[in-house]
Amino acid sequence: MRILVTGANGFIGGYLVAYLLQQHEVVCCVRDVLTTEARFPDAEVIRCDFNYDVSPQIWLPRLTAIDAVINCAGILTAGKNQNIDNIHYHAPLALFQACVQLHIKRVIQLSALGVGDGPEIDYVTSKRKLDEALLQLQISSCVLRPSLVYANGAYGGTALLRALSSLPFAIPLIGTGSSKFQPIAMFDLVKVIEHFVQAPHKGIVNVVGPVAVSLKQILVHLRQWLGFKGAKTIALPKWIIKPLVYLGDWFGIGPLNSVSYQMTMHENIAPVQPLQNLIDFKITPFPQGLNYYPSQTQDRWHARLYFLRPLLKISLVLLWFFSGLIPLLTHSHQADDLLTALGCSPQVAPVIKVASCLWDIFLSAALLCSYKNKFIGVLQLLTITAYTLIATIGLSILWLDPLAPLLKNIPILIAVLIWLAIEDMR
Repeated sequence: MRILVTGANGFIGGYLVAYLLQQHEVVCCVRDVLTTEARFPDAEVIRCDFNYDVSPQIWLPRLTAIDAVINCAGILTAGKNQNIDNIHYHAPLALFQACVQLHIKRVIQLSALGVGDGPEIDYVTSKRKLDEALLQLQISSCVLRPSLVYANGAYGGTALLRALSSLPFAIPLIGTGSSKFQPIAMFDLVKVIEHFVQAPHKGIVNVVGPVAVSLKQILVHLRQWLGFKGAKTIALPKWIIKPLVYLGDWFGIGPLNSVSYQMTMHENIAPVQPLQNLIDFKITPFPQGLNYYPSQTQDRWHARLYFLRPLLKISLVLLWFFSGLIPLLTHSHQADDLLTALGCSPQVAPVIKVASCLWDIFLSAALLCSYKNKFIGVLQLLTITAYTLIATIGLSILWLDPLAPLLKNIPILIAVLIWLAIEDMR
């Protein structure tokens, strides 16, 4: 079959494409064409943008010679240049309507368990609305609603759970940790999706593991899987969780936000037998499915760096902000001496000093609001290098200063490089 997969560069989409390529022709429909072509050289890659592609006419030429469509596109919350209504409803509905016009043989919508009766938030309502709209169309279709999905990689909620489980001394629980889930292994999920691509079943199917486990049990098993020593669990009261959730909403810190909090507190279980009656293989229970993915050093790195990543960014933001603000508010003889040594006149030196301070403050703001990380990273590296070279030319004695004002630039450079290396969460 020739299958078009939207969201092919996402967590589930990436695994699905790799699995389907074993037996099918795959067309990846994504925003980032170059990255996807590098990941999947055997697939055809075309560009789309669910923020704007809300007309069936846009989708018609992309569906040439396509037998089936699988929609894996989705986001947890709206953000910069991310319209959740368009991504979850208007654009995929336009895609499905184009499929009707071209008589595409099969359409699969990847939704989420809990959408049917979940809290009234944009993530839930927009997905539910699309699920219902698809089933009203005159086309062979199926809506799959998976529970918590785990794999050897991690993104979103699973990455957060790994990070929580790897914290030293104790494992913090969201609430009492009694919320129930039925995790499903990625290797089972992709087999389920392929099965329903070829099966005639129409309707909603909950894709869940056969065993319901609490959030507390999931965290304990993940800690064991990562190879860390056992630790006590501590239930975090709401007065601690709520401020963290609000900070996550404000700064956009991955899945640490009000949406994921509400979904986590919502009971997330369903009978597994209806799924088992429709497929010809057994779903692997959790935590046995973890045995198929033995943890590696990289898994432990990622878990431990998860919470350090935003802290590193915040520390760089504060560094640039105060390095610009403090000289503006105080009189620095060292700065004056440096500018004089470089031959600046008394009239020009203050202007250069103020300009460099404002530039540092600009870098702080750009880093805080950045979405083009490579560009902001390069600006930081160039600025630190320029400051170091200028100071070396003007006052090379600073390299021997006991407070090491120039030597400190070396670890700062490394910190920026590390930030660049780990900032891409995908």
